[in-house]
Amino acid sequence: MTSSSASQSVLCNADILLRIFEALKEVLSPEGTSRQRTELAQCTRVCKAFEDPAARVLWAEIGDILPLLELLPSSLFLIREGREDQDIDRQYPTYVLNKEIDPQEWERFRRHASSVRILAATSDPAGNEVSKEDEDCGYDARGHGDEDSDSEDNDDDDSEGEELDDYTAISASIWTYLMRQNAYQPLLPGIRYLEWEIDDPSSTELLWLVAPSLRRLHLGFRTIMTFPEEEWSLSIPLLFRSVIKLTPLLTHLTISSKNVPVQYIQSIVADCKGHGVALRVLELERDYPECALDHEVIWEHKFVELEDLQDLKLAVVYSQLPAYRSSELRVMEEHRNLRALTIADHSGREEVYRAFKAPNLRSLTVVHKTRLKVSAWRRICDTIASQFSSITAIHIDFRPFSPGTPRSDDMPSAAVQPLFELPNIEVASFDLRHSGFIMSDADVAAMAEAWPQLTSLSLKQPHFFDRALGLGIPALLSLARSGAKLKTVHFHSLNLSSKTFSETRNEKGLPCNQSLRSVRVRSLWNDLGEAEEFPAFCMFMDTLFPNLDVNESGDGGSGEIQGRKEWADVLHCIRESRRSRLT
Repeated sequence: MTSSSASQSVLCNADILLRIFEALKEVLSPEGTSRQRTELAQCTRVCKAFEDPAARVLWAEIGDILPLLELLPSSLFLIREGREDQDIDRQYPTYVLNKEIDPQEWERFRRHASSVRILAATSDPAGNEVSKEDEDCGYDARGHGDEDSDSEDNDDDDSEGEELDDYTAISASIWTYLMRQNAYQPLLPGIRYLEWEIDDPSSTELLWLVAPSLRRLHLGFRTIMTFPEEEWSLSIPLLFRSVIKLTPLLTHLTISSKNVPVQYIQSIVADCKGHGVALRVLELERDYPECALDHEVIWEHKFVELEDLQDLKLAVVYSQLPAYRSSELRVMEEHRNLRALTIADHSGREEVYRAFKAPNLRSLTVVHKTRLKVSAWRRICDTIASQFSSITAIHIDFRPFSPGTPRSDDMPSAAVQPLFELPNIEVASFDLRHSGFIMSDADVAAMAEAWPQLTSLSLKQPHFFDRALGLGIPALLSLARSGAKLKTVHFHSLNLSSKTFSETRNEKGLPCNQSLRSVRVRSLWNDLGEAEEFPAFCMFMDTLFPNLDVNESGDGGSGEIQGRKEWADVLHCIRESRRSRLT
């Protein structure tokens, strides 16, 4: 076969071209979705053979429904001063249809809508906006960007104003016309992941966006207009019931709400069981206390009836009702399939942890939202150790819910000591940046000794003017001495003290950890200087961890804490030292 005939065969095979464009998208993924979409949009204009497969990959993942609606330019009309919110005296742009849909435009709409696999209505799944060039292919996404950015200094994210500024309403009449035009069939027949925001309890467009192919659904609520609470409470359960009936393959359900409390979970459990939906992940709003579930309500919701549930994320509070306080605590029936549990604790009470019974749980994440005394921390940690003895991964975030509240006493090792009784811990992560608490070198030594199976350790510490409070060289020595299976370490801060280094550098028989591959440090306090002691410390590190991967430990590796210049200098010194030994 000649090269020209081989090329012709490829051009005639849509499946091969589809795989080529999927590979192109994957190759360009490090450069962001804007570059991906620009290149794919250009590919659609190269030749007729490229047009369909490149467009299918381009439209597979979109950040908003508007790009699809804009494929109907003859009918779509934007009222720039549309709906009015009388409470805050603001008007929002509103889209309507003002003409019958053009048949050619409708055919183009249906063709691209059938390619959509991911639609994230409130944020682009990849966190980037599409480029201007994509408009030539009928694509002009208006995603709101990545809302999950890691912000250290702003936990109280008051972004309501910005969200409202971006808000654009879509008239309910649009969905009515599209439903009729599509013969009352799903508008996105191949959808797999849908993120959608509901701002009106009478909204039904979700019923025409979901399809039997849907696997993951993320629902948010935002009250732009004022509606009676009773209207929400009567309308939303019916909407949930209808959606679950239409999505038999649904495995992941996330419900987030800033304005509307999550009050409808019990009906979801019953509906999933009634329609045979094997829900594996259920994630409920956790940031706002009004969305938290009472520890007694947890029992009443009977999550155990979701027999396939493997991952549960929710917020909890402690009941203030006298009848509950005086009664014996009721717990969930034994849930044998639950593997991961995330609790946002708005209570600060150990009783809420006793409401769960999961003998095969492997991962526990706890996000504390209250300021507690050391004695309260210890009671909670003691309950965790006794209630979840099977876990292999523990993640605790000690951030307070309300910034600016008075700082409580520093956290001594006695508070978390009960966790050292957990026998099978392989992954441990503690975030203390906003708590005022600290972990000491002695705490790291205790962890390394108590958890012989530990493979990953992450500690995020608050910043202090007193550098002596940070983790230092003794922590590294403990990990080299006791962390036999440790592979990755993430420290938010590390103190390289010349005094401590001089006391340890000449010790005989320094420990050597052959397993550790990655040490990542965000903030390095270094008073060793750049002369004799600094290269000596780098050689000291190379002795402790001879298999350390300096590339993985730097900015180029994967990890939750990005190393900065000072730590990069350490890694560079180790790299150069190794090169000099080879030559």
